[in-house]
Amino acid sequence: MKIEIEDLFLEIPEKVYEPREDSFLLLSVLKKINLKGKKVLDLGTGSGILGLFASKKAKEVLAVDINEDALKTIKKNVELNNIRNVRILKSDLFENIKEKFDLIIFNPPYVPSESNFREINDLAWAGGESGREIIDKFLDQFKSYLNDNGILLLLQSSLSDIDKTLKKISKFKPEIVASKKLAWETLVVIMAHK
Repeated sequence: MKIEIEDLFLEIPEKVYEPREDSFLLLSVLKKINLKGKKVLDLGTGSGILGLFASKKAKEVLAVDINEDALKTIKKNVELNNIRNVRILKSDLFENIKEKFDLIIFNPPYVPSESNFREINDLAWAGGESGREIIDKFLDQFKSYLNDNGILLLLQSSLSDIDKTLKKISKFKPEIVASKKLAWETLVVIMAHK
């Protein structure tokens, strides 16, 4: 599939998460953030839409995914758009990351699903029995990778207990900065500051 978004051209194969309502909601918030001179982490980059958009204004972007197909896709999309300030890394959350960032963007897998259902092609959406398996691991780790005065942008769904997330990171003054009601869930973007 080929799509054009915000002057970006993306080629997305079947095995990579295609930008949907959640990606576009995060993108709407990302557009409002001053990225000039910032170092950005796009965790779970998928097609790369968020990292590529950030790269237009940020100093540098690290695009990370566990899915080999996603990594090949972001590499192709970086080349297709002639972008020079995006690095690509394979990592399971922060496992292979050794640096800190001014902005961390994460659209996690949040759909409740049987734990054994998390095959490589389902990693983009399958969030374990409560939908929080990856979210909770992320929330336990992200603060070590965020610079002082850094910002977190986290997509969350009503399917996976938004209030629990807000309580878990309450010391970072989280706030819901965007939301979208769908037929089966409400999506929100949570912004938090270190």
